[in-house]
Amino acid sequence: MRRIPWISSTVVGITTADAVYSSQVAYANGSRNSASSASEVSTAAEPTAAANPSSAAESAFSDGTGGSVVLTSYPGETATLAGRLWIKRGADGVRVEDLVLEGRNPQGRPSPTVNANDVVFRGNDVSNEHTAICFVIGDDQYGDADGTVIESNRIHDCGRLPPTNRDHGIYVAHASHTMIRDNLIYDNADRGVQLYPDATGTVVTGNVIDGNGEGIIFGGDQDEASSDNVVEGNLITGSTIRFNVESHWQGPVGTGNVVRGNCVWTSRSDYPGDPAGSGIEPAIDGVRAADNIVADPGYADQPAGDFGLGDDSPCASTAAVP
Repeated sequence: MRRIPWISSTVVGITTADAVYSSQVAYANGSRNSASSASEVSTAAEPTAAANPSSAAESAFSDGTGGSVVLTSYPGETATLAGRLWIKRGADGVRVEDLVLEGRNPQGRPSPTVNANDVVFRGNDVSNEHTAICFVIGDDQYGDADGTVIESNRIHDCGRLPPTNRDHGIYVAHASHTMIRDNLIYDNADRGVQLYPDATGTVVTGNVIDGNGEGIIFGGDQDEASSDNVVEGNLITGSTIRFNVESHWQGPVGTGNVVRGNCVWTSRSDYPGDPAGSGIEPAIDGVRAADNIVADPGYADQPAGDFGLGDDSPCASTAAVP
């Protein structure tokens, strides 16, 4: 056992008390292990705000970790990591699995934040009780991200209310080859998934994207445009503010963006989309939409977060998670 060099000494809120570094795995576990005393992570009871992103309210995976770190719950338990989680530039190959990620932090910063390559989030419950953006992937100052995988997570109740048009479940900002697969992405204040301004080669597949302000947006700023992104085989339904699928370009228009083979549905009369009931922005710019099913999927119990489909659902053939 040894101390954990890749977590800041001012980590706050590992609510299950200990982190154990053993065989390249960091366990957040609920009961004090007699072997963990050599690798405890200190906590600060009263974190103070700071301008630097590595302030006391964060768990920061630092430069030089390589591809050897897995942060997960202790076997047989479900741990909660409370506070901001930041995968810094150079911390390539980190995996975060089977945790509750409660991202509230005093500065209201996004969590998790990814500025490294080949980072994997799998099987987590991610939220912040409507206080900020949840995932941010890549940044033009702190580091682009390549090869991020976000898979089989629940991502919900992210973003301030009332909505600000800025707070999303997953914000793919400056990133390439991001895979967003088999997640439940629901009840987020603004976009479920935002691809802006420089998301390239993203694949969004097998997800339920329901009850967000908007489902998914493709966009770019004055200098960059998100391109070559594929949204396929998802359930994209019930957006509460605008469209299920839309685009917004402030400068160059993206190319090679495709939305196909999804099941899409809205009951709104003010943003019915084209075709009617799809919630796909009419004459959507920079995106080709084709072969999507327009139908109410008939979720088992959407208010309770049960997005299962019956065999008779018109969307049953869509390759989205139950």
